[in-house]
Amino acid sequence: MVRTDVDGVVCNYVSQGTWDFGSLVFSSEFCSGNIASVEALDETNSAFELRTAPDCAGTENETNYRTWFHFSIAGGVKDQVVNLTVNNLNPQAKMFNQGMKPVYKVGDGGKWERIPQEVTHSCGEGRQFQIRFKHRFASDQGPVYFAFCHPYSFEETVRKVDMLERIHGSPKTDEESSTLSDEPKTGPRPDTIYFHRETLTRSLDGRRIELLTISDMYGISQDKEPGIEGLFPDQPPESPNRPHLFPDKTYYFLSARVHPGETPAQWMWDGLMEFILLANDPRSKLLRRGYVFKIVPIINPDGVARGHYRADTQGLNLNRFYDAPDRYRHPAIWAMRAVVTALSTTTKLKFFVDLHAHATKRGCFCYANSLPTYQQQIDNMLYPRLVAVNCPHFDFNACVFSEKAMETKDKNGQSKEGSSRVGIFRATGLIHSITVECNYNCGRVVNVKAPPNTTDGRASPAENHRGPLPKYNIPIFRDVGKSLAIAVLDLDEVNPWSRLGHGQYKGIPEMREFLRSRLVGFEPYKSQLLQEKREREAEQREKREQAKRDKENDKASGGRPVPLKRAASHRPAAPAGAAGRVRVPVRSQSDSKVLVPKAGGGGGG
Repeated sequence: MVRTDVDGVVCNYVSQGTWDFGSLVFSSEFCSGNIASVEALDETNSAFELRTAPDCAGTENETNYRTWFHFSIAGGVKDQVVNLTVNNLNPQAKMFNQGMKPVYKVGDGGKWERIPQEVTHSCGEGRQFQIRFKHRFASDQGPVYFAFCHPYSFEETVRKVDMLERIHGSPKTDEESSTLSDEPKTGPRPDTIYFHRETLTRSLDGRRIELLTISDMYGISQDKEPGIEGLFPDQPPESPNRPHLFPDKTYYFLSARVHPGETPAQWMWDGLMEFILLANDPRSKLLRRGYVFKIVPIINPDGVARGHYRADTQGLNLNRFYDAPDRYRHPAIWAMRAVVTALSTTTKLKFFVDLHAHATKRGCFCYANSLPTYQQQIDNMLYPRLVAVNCPHFDFNACVFSEKAMETKDKNGQSKEGSSRVGIFRATGLIHSITVECNYNCGRVVNVKAPPNTTDGRASPAENHRGPLPKYNIPIFRDVGKSLAIAVLDLDEVNPWSRLGHGQYKGIPEMREFLRSRLVGFEPYKSQLLQEKREREAEQREKREQAKRDKENDKASGGRPVPLKRAASHRPAAPAGAAGRVRVPVRSQSDSKVLVPKAGGGGGG
């Protein structure tokens, strides 16, 4: 059956189909579905083998990416048992050895949960990985859905943004907006949420790639962001409806889902979106008052809609083209780079954060960059460290800040220099240019979450997890996204419900000193810190010698005061990038290979 999606794109893919077996109907014929074939293994229709479709299956661009699956079974009756084998997956033995289980939900309005039954796995000839599990129908009402991990389709994302726009959109005319600067009393209140939605560009299939702008009305300018040639195709060139500028606010750019199967990224996006739009939370209000959030919900909508695991419609891993994207082959990446670089020159852009998921490395963590000076690197590491303060499941010790991880090549020979965090850093010099990763399954540790510095009952209490490590779920993914926002307030030292005063560190200075100690043994920071120590010791010696000379002069003059000659200061100059930017050379100035912490695991970045 050929269907048309919410953007009018005709969907007729090898990865999506429907199969009847008596009363049972298997289907992957929906947005983000992926099963290429279903075969009954017995005459009683109690055992089935399902085969996934690789990305771009049946085309000249067919890839070897083949892990995502998402399908439904309708027609089951209460207590009926089916034995399911899902094969043609990429080898994921490490994750399944750690207890990974797919997810399921009952009915269209059901809740996604991990499969309760045992899941076994094996890897056969030709590295054909497969998993096996049973399902017992609890009722005969509605289809049961199964997926590799908690799904979040392109159409669900569009509907979510539709809902948020209905609640918060209320677009202003130019006349109404202009009163905000000239006569605030006649316009909306300064704390009114500002929500602007626009189509950044179109995908190769013709789906919208959207850009959201979120803040409050405080400090809004009559001026609007300028147009960019080749972008915003749904707007008339003569009068584009671009968002208003906020000249006194800091900008935070967030994107998600360059890899379609990395659904934890979409749930992190969901958590951050919900938090920054809370009407009455004082932290959300402060974020909107001080920041403008620029958000791309889905970078690769074609891959998401087709049920791909990692690629776009050309079989490309788009997270390898940020260094030199092609406007026509990589429209989403070209558009994002153009917008981010424009913001970096016209606004106070401070953050670029790209959301991902990870199959081999446990935990929620980030890949960041290796910066030239230790002062910049401390700033770089401080933000993810503050995320860990606010989120029990964010593992700072798993974060990677190495130059090696900026340059290594993946299995296909493509360099990480084309990844979002590295490409954007080298284009803009942003200190905070990171990718955030969440494992599909579980973490290594659970942090102690200190109590908040408030008696307000709305603040979440302290947490000290005991027992087995939890399996990741939607609330955990969403909490990571929320914590990315809260950590911004701690970084600016304006969080009214901060947890810093009750935890391991009493404040930002103590945390900076901790991060400084992490860099002492690693180049180029070791040499910089040693040089600074030598200069400080030389300055102290000079002060002691000057004091000695002053004392001798005072004695020789019979107690009459002698004009002092100040010793020259040896304090190092303030680092470049003190305002959140780094002067970026063509290549990083450091020739070190591994910096703190060491890079771990494959993928990501």
